[in-house]
Amino acid sequence: MTDNSLTLSANLDSLKILEDFVLRRIEPLALSADCIQDIRLVLEELFANIVFYAYPEGPGVVQVECSLDSKRLLCIRLRDTGIPFNPLKCPEPDLDRDFTERKIGGLGIHLVKQIAHDIRYTREDGSNILTVCFQF
Repeated sequence: MTDNSLTLSANLDSLKILEDFVLRRIEPLALSADCIQDIRLVLEELFANIVFYAYPEGPGVVQVECSLDSKRLLCIRLRDTGIPFNPLKCPEPDLDRDFTERKIGGLGIHLVKQIAHDIRYTREDGSNILTVCFQF
């Protein structure tokens, strides 16, 4: 682990560690509570998707990298070796339908797309690599 990277067990107990790791890196930005809440929401959604779906056969790990450049662009990269999954290819939820009639799933990814400045996915060397960026 370096100052900007971290390896976590892919379980919900690691979510707090992930949040603390990212929040320490953005502390110098003095962001509003709303911005911090947006970052937390995105982290929770993306990490939970890995925990619940990437490793159906058993425990796995998530590698996290966090970078912040001089233009106040925060990028968080999540890498797992779980089953291939590109969240950007998920169909958009039908928000015009009553929630009781909607297909389950996809709303979290929809929120991530709305909140993040940029989100990218690639599959490399047996790994899912999802990078989400926020501009402040």
